[in-house]
Amino acid sequence: MQQISTLRKIVSELDVYKHEKLALEEKLVQMEGDLVTKEALLEQAVEIKNELNEIKQTNRQLQQQIKQLQEEKDELLIKAETFEEKLKLKVEEKQKQRHSSYHRNRREDSHHDSNDGSHESEFTKATEANNKYKVRVTRLSEGRRSQSNTPRKSSVEGEVVTKEKYERTKSSLEAELSDIRERYLQMSLKYAEVEAQREELVMKLRGVKGIRRWFSNPSN
Repeated sequence: MQQISTLRKIVSELDVYKHEKLALEEKLVQMEGDLVTKEALLEQAVEIKNELNEIKQTNRQLQQQIKQLQEEKDELLIKAETFEEKLKLKVEEKQKQRHSSYHRNRREDSHHDSNDGSHESEFTKATEANNKYKVRVTRLSEGRRSQSNTPRKSSVEGEVVTKEKYERTKSSLEAELSDIRERYLQMSLKYAEVEAQREELVMKLRGVKGIRRWFSNPSN
């Protein structure tokens, strides 16, 4: 009876050992699986970290580029405003020159008419006094008229030269202003494009940070 009791005890202990062995084997398999999973997660975490660093670096570069573009935009805007002001001053200067030239010509015409009247009066008196001075007085009168017309001719020529110079300057300023405006437009489009890239990068960065937090959460 004692031997049977001992055998039963041994069999019972063997059953317990078998269950413990199976439990240990299952736990070992589970641990191996967890280890493989953790290794894969670690690799993904390293990749995510590298990608995160690349995104941060790209973001810094884009921010620097945006800052540079903004400075160039501001500079072009200031330059455009300066050229517009110069063009406005040129127009005002030309208007003043025309106004001044008009009054100057009026004064010269008045002076010329006054000289003519004086010459005619002298001519009449000289004719009445003595016929022999007629040719001399006539030549003198013609010489004075020629001298009187010479400044007017020079004034007209000078006005033409000034007008041509003004038109050339005006055309040059308008062309440069148009070029600045075109460059400003292109700069604005480039700025908007870079800003859109930066916004897309920010959204991607937020997604990567969310994944990183998910991996670092022990409950997952």
